[in-house]
Amino acid sequence: MASYQNPKSKTKMAKAVAEGSANGVIFAACNNTMRRRGIKKEDLLPTAVVVPSALVELIKKQEQGWAYAKGAH
Repeated sequence: MASYQNPKSKTKMAKAVAEGSANGVIFAACNNTMRRRGIKKEDLLPTAVVVPSALVELIKKQEQGWAYAKGAH
């Protein structure tokens, strides 16, 4: 059985995330998804915040006047 690897050790974007955070970008992780995938808060980059549900967070933000744009990959 393969051993679990901490996602922080696999990211190539740590520097870009740190720079974005320094410029006011908020990186939020969905607690529901983290629980399903066995990811802990400690596994995230230090600038990340955890929200209970990504869907609920998006709805709340849209109600506050925020816009949602999904980028393609």
